[in-house]
Amino acid sequence: VPGEWAGRPGTLPGYRLRVSAAAERRGGTVVVRLLGVAAVTVPGDPSAADVVAAPRPGRSALVVESSCLVRLARDRAGELTRQPITHGWADWVDGWAVDPGTADPGTADPPPGGVFRTAWETTRTGRDRRLDLASPPVPAAAGGTVRVRVFDPLGGRWDTICRIS
Repeated sequence: VPGEWAGRPGTLPGYRLRVSAAAERRGGTVVVRLLGVAAVTVPGDPSAADVVAAPRPGRSALVVESSCLVRLARDRAGELTRQPITHGWADWVDGWAVDPGTADPGTADPPPGGVFRTAWETTRTGRDRRLDLASPPVPAAAGGTVRVRVFDPLGGRWDTICRIS
């Protein structure tokens, strides 16, 4: 079940990540699977079209286009090149964590600034770029939801709440 996104953007303004996760109860534990991440631009923030004209010769800029992170570079002759940095949704995830103690199953959005109690997490490292997309069974409270937090490569932090099936 896709969750709503809430979070803190990283160093690139004008984007948000929509996190999709599923949680399955197994006895007194829960297993969470990360199903997808979609990058979306926020209306009113600088769009890719505004940034395309921005890089001066010899400079570059990062933009979000069609859920991909793209590096726009203008060479000294003024020629603009586009280099995709992300190729799939998992490229947007540098790490993610699970908080099975979310108390209020009626809440659609994570409480802003609420305490996130990590029961399990995985992160990419410089030497090991692999990332687990499913958690091992973690102890879960009797509530019907878990909170998932995703960390993106730009320093952003994105939360979603998903119901336990």
